[in-house]
Amino acid sequence: MTDNKKVASTKAETTQLNRVSPTLDANTSTASTTNKPPLMAEYVEIACDHLLQLGTQGISKTGAHALFSDGAFNTTVSKLKKKYNINLSRELRTKTSKLGKKVHPMFYWIKDKNMAREVVLLSNRLKLLRNAEPISAKLESILLNNFPE
Repeated sequence: MTDNKKVASTKAETTQLNRVSPTLDANTSTASTTNKPPLMAEYVEIACDHLLQLGTQGISKTGAHALFSDGAFNTTVSKLKKKYNINLSRELRTKTSKLGKKVHPMFYWIKDKNMAREVVLLSNRLKLLRNAEPISAKLESILLNNFPE
């Protein structure tokens, strides 16, 4: 591959990475379709980070709302599956509510190390899009140790 083709390929990859969903313009508070990276982490990135930290323990919609204010965690999980091909394990668990009633929340978790690696890659890619610090190799190895082979 010649140098010109390498540069063109790199520019194309960079352009593809820089394409993000519409963000809010700080000056006008309206939706903007520019290629500006988002200033804050989106729920998908935050969910990835928390799922990695929780290991196989998992998290429910109410837990996600308490941890990082995601009131539509089931939608975030759906987005992970449809847009990013991250299939989380899920299970209805029986819990007792604060009022003493039996409730059956759906819990979601990462099932194994291979899926955890995919989640780390997605999280890092989303962090790089907004010019944030990616998960370090040391932290990645610590997080991956929470998952079975």
